[in-house]
Amino acid sequence: MVSPSEPSGLSATVQPAVEQLRQLQSRPDVAEVFALMLAARQLYSVAYARWRELLEAQSEVTHPALVEDLLIGAASYTAAKPFTIEQLRDRLQQVALPALERLTSPDPQPNHLPWPLHMRFHSQQVDTFLRRDKLLVLVGYRPILDYLRRRVVERIRIHAPQVCIWHLSTGTDESALPLNQWQQVAQSWSRLSEWYAQTERQRGLPDLLWIDDLAKTRPADFAEQPPAATAGHAQKYWHRLTQQQRIACVACLPLDAPEPLDISGLEYEALRTFTELCPVRIVEQHPDYWRITLGDCANYWVVDPRQFSDQVR
Repeated sequence: MVSPSEPSGLSATVQPAVEQLRQLQSRPDVAEVFALMLAARQLYSVAYARWRELLEAQSEVTHPALVEDLLIGAASYTAAKPFTIEQLRDRLQQVALPALERLTSPDPQPNHLPWPLHMRFHSQQVDTFLRRDKLLVLVGYRPILDYLRRRVVERIRIHAPQVCIWHLSTGTDESALPLNQWQQVAQSWSRLSEWYAQTERQRGLPDLLWIDDLAKTRPADFAEQPPAATAGHAQKYWHRLTQQQRIACVACLPLDAPEPLDISGLEYEALRTFTELCPVRIVEQHPDYWRITLGDCANYWVVDPRQFSDQVR
């Protein structure tokens, strides 16, 4: 049996598929398909970011988060309608490419912390370092996410004991920031900036932020708003903060039940576009152990469910 505290590599099911994909990617026709997919996703990310910039500049818009979501939903609905290659080509040549010519890229920033997490969340990932240019967002069963936090922090402490970690906790950890000190601080950029400055004076400069519940850092825009959508809007301000301060961030979106876990809905759109969204799934439940996977099964962990039996429903 695999040690409960150590992540293991690709599962026996995923490993052959990864090898087959590597072989296929050497073919020109598959490489062309991959390039089309890559360009489409990057173009969408650029357009989404530009839409957010335009909204921030519109002072007359009183509900920017809702307006943002409405346009994204309209784009998703319209894109699903039938179209021809000629129509797509015209749209690219007449609108998309001229728009790209007018945009510029920000200066590149270092995108890794100087220590490994010993955790991969994508089968194409070649290292185990934590990126700084995007938030890593873990979504899954609450006790499992708390378990991963403890394991990851233990590894960081071993490799870099001098690291300053701000843990924005929903629990009772006395060394962490309690919920009442960070709840809804990402309601606006000015409020988050003020909170960060005050917390920095008390705790020193952080190297890593770990947020137990990203959705709780921002008030919902309406009563029925899914937590993932609320978290997607909060992410915008956390990303801006981490880029300015050059710190890394792992944020969680905890679920109260282990299944089902579906991140394909529109409520996850902002998180899929602007973060490293990593689903954490329980793929095997045994009385003595649970086997969980991260992302697209890049890693699997074997954990003892008895260590958090008081949290399991």
